Amino acid sequence: MCGEWEFGGFPAWFLSNGSILLRTDSEPYISYALEWWRNILSRVRSRLYSNGGMIVAVQVENEFGSFGNVADNPSDARYMRKLIDEARTILGNEAILFTTDGGNVNSMLHGSFNDSSVITVGDGCSNVTYCWEAQKSCNPPGMAVPWVSEFYTGWLTHWNETNQNTSSTAVAKQLEAILSTNGSVSLYMVHGGTNTAFWAGANGDETREIYQPDVTSYDYDAPIAEGGEHGYGSDGIDKYSALAAVFKRYWNPKTDGAAEPPQEPELLPRKAIFGGQAVHMGEGIELLRENIMNVLSPDAAATNLTEPVAMERLGCYYGLILYSSVLAQDLSGSNLSIPHGPRDRAHILVGGKLIGLMSRTTASTGDDDFSLILPDTAVKGARLDILVENMGRINFAQAMMNETKGLPNGVVLIQQANDDNDDDENHDDDLSAAIPLRWEAHCVRRT
Repeated sequence: MCGEWEFGGFPAWFLSNGSILLRTDSEPYISYALEWWRNILSRVRSRLYSNGGMIVAVQVENEFGSFGNVADNPSDARYMRKLIDEARTILGNEAILFTTDGGNVNSMLHGSFNDSSVITVGDGCSNVTYCWEAQKSCNPPGMAVPWVSEFYTGWLTHWNETNQNTSSTAVAKQLEAILSTNGSVSLYMVHGGTNTAFWAGANGDETREIYQPDVTSYDYDAPIAEGGEHGYGSDGIDKYSALAAVFKRYWNPKTDGAAEPPQEPELLPRKAIFGGQAVHMGEGIELLRENIMNVLSPDAAATNLTEPVAMERLGCYYGLILYSSVLAQDLSGSNLSIPHGPRDRAHILVGGKLIGLMSRTTASTGDDDFSLILPDTAVKGARLDILVENMGRINFAQAMMNETKGLPNGVVLIQQANDDNDDDENHDDDLSAAIPLRWEAHCVRRT
């Protein structure tokens, strides 16, 4: 659950009714989770090392101590126990079960049990000595494993950030510190990749005020880059070669086999597109032109709505959604606001012309005024369009349980009062009541 994957890997239809309790012993989540867990475990069983396969250990949960609390929340404890019991029932005693949490005592105690049913390991572990001591205190005697389950070779990148680039020298030094204590690592990531289609997730905080959508690339500044070539750190040093040199120093040919890795495969042929020259766009199309929308979304997801609703309620789970309304009166000069902002990026048009852009990411910088004044073209009969892009659901933290998209809090239109009377007794407020509209919605991508 996470991996910067959209909604942490959960299906978006979980949010069809607005919100859901996740990762705890609560219906309907627990029934879905156990059904999925049994299916996965049944596939794992035939691939265990004891059955001729390559699997020796199975991870039960991921960094749960940063999400829930098995020590103080009985529902969370029951959830974790059910996952462990189900794994043991299906896999028997032939597989090691483990959980992984941040490399500190607090995270481990919140995310796992200090008993023989499961091994608790840490990730990150920037302070190796502290991490090993934490694992010893959170496991029965003799069960602590000096293993960093996620050794970070780089880091992820959000939109509006420069590409993350960590020092190869610093990463190699940290690896050396772990291996020198007879520790082990799982490299996260070994090979950079790509979040295809709409599968990039987002980070956020518990209040949902912070929203950081991930970029499509998951290069991660890994030792093997997204394109298959060696990755380079911020210090200009080949990260693949730097880490390989450390591993080689701790390689035991008697037990580990040949120290030299197999020859690297040749990279696929590649060429510069357009020779580095500027690309000149030719004829374009108007995305919101009616006949174009008939192709992109031939059937309206909903009509005659009294207000816009969340995408998930309409069966629109990914991509974009278009909310449209034909104005029944002149609303030029009126105030349009989106309570709590769009989920996540809204283009607002009147008569097919862009008049404003609102983005959920601006709330993170304190710019959370999600309102604008409609132009003179917002006359009776004009069409008001709000095209909202789902930029990826939060994949980690409690905020993900309310991560509906589109315009889940509707739209508010307030018309400026046309009162020429300067008598204060008859001019109590500069604004009149909210104006009701009728809306229809089109999913630009439904599933």
